[in-house]
Amino acid sequence: MLGKLFKHEFKATGRHYLLMYSVFFVITLFNKLFLELSVPNNRFFSYFQNIFMLFFVLMCAAIFILSSVLVVYRFYKNLMCDEGYLMFTLPVKVGEHIIVKAVTSFVWIVLSTIIFFLSILILVCGHGLGDFFSVCSKFIQELSIYYGVQLNLFIFIYVCTFLVGILYNILQSYFAISIGQLVGKHRILASIGAYFAINFVLQNIFGFLFIFTNTIDPDLFVIDEIKKAESIIHYLNTFGIISLVLSIILTVVFYFATKLVLTKKLNLD
Repeated sequence: MLGKLFKHEFKATGRHYLLMYSVFFVITLFNKLFLELSVPNNRFFSYFQNIFMLFFVLMCAAIFILSSVLVVYRFYKNLMCDEGYLMFTLPVKVGEHIIVKAVTSFVWIVLSTIIFFLSILILVCGHGLGDFFSVCSKFIQELSIYYGVQLNLFIFIYVCTFLVGILYNILQSYFAISIGQLVGKHRILASIGAYFAINFVLQNIFGFLFIFTNTIDPDLFVIDEIKKAESIIHYLNTFGIISLVLSIILTVVFYFATKLVLTKKLNLD
């Protein structure tokens, strides 16, 4: 049953995301065409070039905004509204409903990120892209000579932090919605308020974490450039590890807290 639920969720969300990706891809191709063509002193051509570039910038923002909106919309519509009466009668546990929604949203957001960077590559391909990658590769090789282990650790930590951060934000949203549904009226406003309240508390926690990791590295402000660079990377790795661990813990907490609220205090009225 869990597999069927995954299949249904990907199918239901796929048509929205695939339509968005298709529009984004078409706009990217038009922008690529306008960049490759050269029509000097043509105001009509420049006008359309600027219009499509504006559309591209707007779609870059929209692809992430709409992804976030769909994450919240699917969870609220399927589990908190009238559809919830049907969903919670299925032979699927509450925790499995949350996992299906979270994993599906996670996959689409990661895919949206990949498509975003691919579109950027399509635009800049042939416009110094080879030189750019050559310079980046040489820069990373030189850094690896001095900070090999620390640099590899840095990349690994922040890739993991990015991925966990996606799941963390998804489950934070789910928890806020589950809190909001406890209110008889104005559930959406209550959910938004809960989200910002949770965010405010967590920002203070991470702010304290930033100050704490700053104080435990006395070499961060040394004058020697090499030693200072080593200290900065070490500091970022320390901060990244603590942030990653805390994000994992909070992600698990959000999952179980959401599961508890929907199991004990579900209110579909």
